[in-house]
Amino acid sequence: MNAGIEIKRALAGYTRISYNGEEIAKHYLSATIQGTREAFEIPEEESVISWLENKFADEIKAIEEAQENAENEVVYRLMNHDNPEQKPRFEKFTLSELNERFETNYSSVDEAVAADPEYLFTEAEMKEYLADD
Repeated sequence: MNAGIEIKRALAGYTRISYNGEEIAKHYLSATIQGTREAFEIPEEESVISWLENKFADEIKAIEEAQENAENEVVYRLMNHDNPEQKPRFEKFTLSELNERFETNYSSVDEAVAADPEYLFTEAEMKEYLADD
C-alpha cells in the first residue's frame, strides 16, 4: 500500500493526487510539486504536502478509516483443500493477518477471494461450502 500523499501523472493525462493509493484530487498541470502549487494556488511559503493534508483532511480521514476497517475484515481460508477425504477445515483471518502470513497485499476481502477462490471464502461462501459438503 502507498503511504501518504503522492503526486503522479495518471494514464488519462491528468495529475493524480492520492493518499494511501486513493485519489483525493487532480489537476491538469505538471505532475510536480510546482505544478500542484500552481494548480491550487498554494502560497510559496507553504509546504504543498502540508497544504494538501489540511485541504483534504476529511477525505484523508475517510480513507484511513475505510482502510483500517478493510484490514479488520474477515476471510476464511480452506486449509485442507488438497485432501478431499477429510472434512473441510477453515481458518479465520483478518485481512491484515492473511496478508502477513501468506505474504500477500490484498486491500479487501473481495479482492482476496477473487484472486484465490479455491482457498479463500467470505463467511457466507464458507457456510454454503460446508452445507454442500
